[in-house]
Amino acid sequence: HDAANAGDTIQVYGSQGRNVIVTKQLVFIGFGYNFDVHPGLQAIGGDSPSSATITFGAGSDGSIATGIAGSFNVGDQSGTNTTVSNITFLRCSGAFNFYNNAAYSLTSNIKISSSVIISGGMIWNGVADYPVINLQVYNCIITAGSSFRLSKPGTTASFINCVSTSPNLIGNDYLSLGDASVLVRNCIIAGSGSSVNINTVFENNFFAEAQP
Repeated sequence: HDAANAGDTIQVYGSQGRNVIVTKQLVFIGFGYNFDVHPGLQAIGGDSPSSATITFGAGSDGSIATGIAGSFNVGDQSGTNTTVSNITFLRCSGAFNFYNNAAYSLTSNIKISSSVIISGGMIWNGVADYPVINLQVYNCIITAGSSFRLSKPGTTASFINCVSTSPNLIGNDYLSLGDASVLVRNCIIAGSGSSVNINTVFENNFFAEAQP
């Protein structure tokens, strides 16, 4: 990372522990994950051949991570008034953590596509936090242990073609929508729970219970 120039591509190889705070626009490409499901079809075996902990901080706008398993952080939790935008995750697996506290970081235009979200504080919204602008989650599997707290007025997000295995997708712990403006379309919601969805639109979804 330190030797790279803005716009460079970094190849992530192997599962050794690594942790980087991104301060420039970069592309991180890994070999993927879950390879043990299809043995013999890849050059390197194991479940997480490309793994890392990547934090996208100030200056990382426009960065991309693809084919990596691990932990992904958007926003510098230790910074002050940090703005991070236009981060894309494609075919990744892991925990996605967003820092949106008013004293720390403002995040916007974040896209997670074709990924497995296994845990993490997806959006951390407290009393003094900024709204999250244009969070896009498309074609993803969202498992128990994740948490969408999108309750801040002014927050905008969309969940399209997703499958949730969480017991509380629409519950207070998982997708607490509150005053956020959210579109949930073509999703399978394999859980129960309810929430106050003032500005949320549900279109063409399957629910494990009667539609809330």
